Amino acid sequence: MTGGVFSKTEMSEVLTEVVRMDPTFDKEEFIKLCRFDIIPNILEVTEYFSIIKMILNSRSKCGKIVKHYEQLVKFASQRIFRD
Repeated sequence: MTGGVFSKTEMSEVLTEVVRMDPTFDKEEFIKLCRFDIIPNILEVTEYFSIIKMILNSRSKCGKIVKHYEQLVKFASQRIFRD
């Protein structure tokens, strides 16, 4: 219950800061960009990573590659959601 109250306040603070940095920022256009471009691309890449991981996991000799892949995905996810 309290999460909803705090989320609204946090959203207001974030939007205020974004508009302060970029007065031309349009929340609705940003939501469209996320909905139709950014999020589908992330989901598509995630699907490809899952397929690659499944293939590599099926080969016991590729254990090191799988670990490297997992580190790469973790790093990429942190960069995507941080920026």
